[in-house]
Amino acid sequence: MCLSWQPPRHITISPSTHHPVRLSLGVSMHLFARASWFLLACWGAIVVAAGGVLEVDLVFPRNDTYAPTPDLPVVFTFQNPELAQFINPYISYSIRNWDDNSLNDTVSSHHDLRWTNWSSYDPYFVYHYFDGYNIEGYWWLTWSVYWQSCDERWVSDPSAEFNRRGMISNSSSWSILFTTENSGKEVDLVAAITNKTCPEELGVAINVTDKTADP
Repeated sequence: MCLSWQPPRHITISPSTHHPVRLSLGVSMHLFARASWFLLACWGAIVVAAGGVLEVDLVFPRNDTYAPTPDLPVVFTFQNPELAQFINPYISYSIRNWDDNSLNDTVSSHHDLRWTNWSSYDPYFVYHYFDGYNIEGYWWLTWSVYWQSCDERWVSDPSAEFNRRGMISNSSSWSILFTTENSGKEVDLVAAITNKTCPEELGVAINVTDKTADP
């Protein structure tokens, strides 16, 4: 199965429209049971992206200053997640100590989402905890989102020489700096996202306009 795909709207092409996200109690408990600051306080209707647009955003951290913490979450959200099943999204990211030029103090993770049950929550959150951030420092978070789409020329002529596979690999990348210092605010996801929009430079909106029939 493949898609008729249009270029994503993000900061390097044209700004996308982002929407506020509120978490339901079920989503909060499912994702953040490990954390003492899980999102029980965050109620209300879930507001998602416009129909036909899959939006992938960084929720936490932001370009901000936080108190040192033994467990630092990196959280991404998918709005209209049912569309993600058609494009095989993949997220990779790393955090580097800004003051360490040797790159020895770098941690990485990824999310291979090909087998995800996208119908379970909307919005859908993926996350990972990193330890070792109970010290003061400057940190550089870089991440990339990868996805697949159809080459429409292949749909009309699958035998064409220009693309035997018929699939296009797409990606977008971003980075932010954040700080941990003793005078910073405590890590609090409720405060980070409640009544706030996702900054345009921290996400990508993929316009899923159509899909082909199963081969």
